[in-house]
Amino acid sequence: MKFKRIKALIWRDYLVFFQSKWRFLEVFYFPITSIIIWGFFALWTGETQNLAGKIALTINIFWSYAYVVQSTINLAINEDAWHNEVHHLYITGIGKWEYLLSKIIFGLLLSLANLLLIILISHFFFLNISKILIEVLLISFLTAFISIGIATLIAGLFFALGKEYAWFSWTLLQFFVLFSFPLFPLESLPSFLQKVAIIMPFGNIFEAGRNILLAKEWFS
Repeated sequence: MKFKRIKALIWRDYLVFFQSKWRFLEVFYFPITSIIIWGFFALWTGETQNLAGKIALTINIFWSYAYVVQSTINLAINEDAWHNEVHHLYITGIGKWEYLLSKIIFGLLLSLANLLLIILISHFFFLNISKILIEVLLISFLTAFISIGIATLIAGLFFALGKEYAWFSWTLLQFFVLFSFPLFPLESLPSFLQKVAIIMPFGNIFEAGRNILLAKEWFS
């Protein structure tokens, strides 16, 4: 594994990304507009001394960040496959792990820029975000780690099953989020759904996000 090759692949992805307007919208436009929508909801519920809006806003930060990390990695791989670029890259001597690592690093760089923008925007709605900034960053790190694992799984399925399974890139993470029940306490669920939520990759992440606003332990 050579760093020069990885660096060259990252630079290539950078150039491709800024030529693909739809990918720019995917990474920045939709997450940012979503945060603004939930931000106004948080302001409204705050007037009634209700934490629901702030909880929804905080959860949306992690939810959006998870999607951006995973989808940025997988959509970059998909785009190479759709344009038959993967085979050409392998012919040059680039290894599979060099290729995958370059996608992960590039995805993390873009998603980090996205996360910083989202936190900055949230600050205007969520006036005490500085009080939980360290917690948000630490949980975001765990979110990125899990999302990379899911992205690697999706990439493996994509190459093993074929291009027609590209839809895993924008559906599989949402499946995990659905059964993590992000917006409300797990104890409000039937016992069998609580067990399902706990084994989901993001179950504990969302629980920690709720708990930091409720002044509870992160992971109960």
